[in-house]
Amino acid sequence: MKVRAFLFLLRVWTLRLLHQKKIRIKTNEAKVKSTQRQVRALKAKLQKTKKLQLKYKDRVERAKKVISNTGLLEM
Repeated sequence: MKVRAFLFLLRVWTLRLLHQKKIRIKTNEAKVKSTQRQVRALKAKLQKTKKLQLKYKDRVERAKKVISNTGLLEM
């Protein structure tokens, strides 16, 4: 029980120091930049996908109408 209380107090004390900006957690800058680059790439890919979806949406609707009119697909 004493160990748990000690760990709790240590965590509270560390968080307080972090908040007061007395200590700083060092980050690996290269890893952060790499992750940011990956995020940007994924966002760009998502935008491209959305544009393609919009581009072909009307074509899909027309194809569905044709299929439903010919009776090939029961909806």
